[in-house]
Order: sequence, then C-alpha cells, then structure tokens
Amino acid sequence: MANLGNFDPNAHEEMRNFDPIPAGEYVAHVVSSEVKSNSAGTGELLKLEWDILDGDYTGRKVFANYNLSHSTSPKAAEIGQQQLAAACRAMHLGAVQDSEQLHAIPCIIKLKIRPAKGDYGPSNDISAYKPATAPPVGAGAPAAAAAPTTTVPASAGKPVWAQ
Repeated sequence: MANLGNFDPNAHEEMRNFDPIPAGEYVAHVVSSEVKSNSAGTGELLKLEWDILDGDYTGRKVFANYNLSHSTSPKAAEIGQQQLAAACRAMHLGAVQDSEQLHAIPCIIKLKIRPAKGDYGPSNDISAYKPATAPPVGAGAPAAAAAPTTTVPASAGKPVWAQ
C-alpha cells in the first residue's frame, strides 16, 4: 500500500482522448519542429507537431515526420521532400532555411486514419495540404499556390486562428 496524501481527483482535468481524429479536412498550424536522425541513423527527418485550430477538435495534436535525407532509400527522401513542399505551398512559403518559418501559419490539412498495426493503435496521417487563405499580395507565391484556394467554413465568431 502507498500513501497518496490527500489526493483529490476533482482537482485535476480528465485524461485527453487520444483516439484518432476522424478523417477529413481541418485548419491547423505547426507549433513545434525538430530535425533528428532517423532511428537507423541513415538519414534525417523533420518532425512537426500540428495543432487543430477550429471546430470540434480544436487543440488536438497531429504529428508528422518528413524524411529530408536517407542514404539507403532515396525514394523515402523524395517522398518526404514532396510532402514538405506541399505543406510549404499551402502556407504560401517559398524557400525555407529554418523550420521555425513553418510555425503559426494556418493551412488546411487532410487527415486519414492509419489502421492499427502490431503494438500500435490507429493514428492519423496527413495526406494533403491546402491553403487556408489567399496568398499575400505581391508575395510572389509559386504558381501552384496561386490556384483557387479552399474557403474555410464560417463558424460562430472568428476562428481561433484568425484572431
């Protein structure tokens, strides 16, 4: 038996739900980023933490890894760079020197659910990116970003990311 002092469960929030967010499109932005070696030591990846900004899942986190380099699988690096390029275009960014340039820029992420595998339960993957806003005037955005953008549905009052 262990003495818990005078633990009051009412003084603490309930545990957050870690079930995957339903598949669909959500306005989100990057809140943290880090470049790390992959687990095999054969390349580097960019780890991004995204926050959902609007709707029923406001505040929920989505994590994504983008292969930047891979010595034994150039295809993995190519796919990771294509994913990162799509995110940058959705944020109306050109060349990026520092991952912090990706922070706090809303865009629309399309989530899918990755089925459970082995010891891991189901989780979310980002399958596509879209701009949440029109490109800034005179920003010289790439032609792909100048295409018509998705309009974010209006919610009660201003969305959290537009305040």
